[in-house]
Amino acid sequence: MKDRSVLLVTQASGAFFGSIERLVIDIAEWLQKNATWRCHVANISPRRLSDNQVYNMQLAQLGLSLHQCVSQSPLSVGVAQLLTRLAKQTRSLIIHAHGYKSDFYSLFAARLGHAGFVSTLHTWTEHNWRDRFYSRVDQLILRYADVCIAVSKGMKQIAVAKGVPADKITVVHNWVDAEQIQASAQRHATSRNSLGVGDTDIVILVPARLSPEKGHEHIIEAFERLVPKYPHLKALFAGTGFYGEHLAESIRQRGLESHIRLLGFRSDIHALMALADWIALPSFKEGLPLSLLEAMALRKPIIATNVSGVPEVVQPGVNGFLVPPGDWQALATVIEETITSRDLAAKFGNRGYQIVTTRFSPQSQIPKIVKVYEDVLKRRGIA
Repeated sequence: MKDRSVLLVTQASGAFFGSIERLVIDIAEWLQKNATWRCHVANISPRRLSDNQVYNMQLAQLGLSLHQCVSQSPLSVGVAQLLTRLAKQTRSLIIHAHGYKSDFYSLFAARLGHAGFVSTLHTWTEHNWRDRFYSRVDQLILRYADVCIAVSKGMKQIAVAKGVPADKITVVHNWVDAEQIQASAQRHATSRNSLGVGDTDIVILVPARLSPEKGHEHIIEAFERLVPKYPHLKALFAGTGFYGEHLAESIRQRGLESHIRLLGFRSDIHALMALADWIALPSFKEGLPLSLLEAMALRKPIIATNVSGVPEVVQPGVNGFLVPPGDWQALATVIEETITSRDLAAKFGNRGYQIVTTRFSPQSQIPKIVKVYEDVLKRRGIA
């Protein structure tokens, strides 16, 4: 019998169905099937999400409704009151937040509703003063959480350096369902020709939002050196973001328009991964990127930077390559090795699949989150 309730709080603001929403869906589905917990989901955003958006529809398939807290101001007493009322109505003993805005309101709702407050630390983006301000506020709020769940050991180290007490942080890695990823790739299958690449081209896919910390610029610099020698080298940037115009201009200035394509947002990202030869993520900062786990579920080899939680997923010489962040020359050297040693792709891809299905599956990680809930209740003398 499900005699305990948890309220999962997110801050999705549009039609985009991102990694946090996917993880919340997985947690909700797991609790529905495997745990003695009832699950409720709330979302805080400037506008109401329509019923036909992916997040709403996937929750509906689980028999859940998305409770929407709408506010167009950075600070809303009404949202705090609404979330508090919702927590009391659902008798939620735990409020589990994802994101700085969710953390802020969830802390108040948990304290007023006498519930435990759990937050998952994904990452902090700090590429302008506004992001840095919100990140700092979030880091102060998290000192009052019952438990902070870091998505990697690297993310825990970052959080501790930002002032979050180490004894409040437990590591639960991100996860993917390999069978679901493979089914998605087959369902949305596309052709190389439709993307302007040939069957004999070597295709590197960069599945990341177009933002400076993702390191797209270094792929462009590496290609400028490599393309004259390897004309069949192609890159696909799948994602949206404010940095898109800058990247497009950088590509034009180097005359690489026929070798690097900006695809924008793609709902068929798994199909794109399936047709690529390598997946690259040359980021300056990460938590634990789901895109790398998804690539491994599709038996794709990885090129990534040695930052935060990435080395916990990518083992150099086993399932991919790691390079220092910001080092486009090292990146170019590794890409050249992938071109001249084509047998590496299958070898690394198969090993990556073994890693992701044994160490980063829902079955291996979500029970750890349930244990966090139960431990919080024990400390609070509730269970």
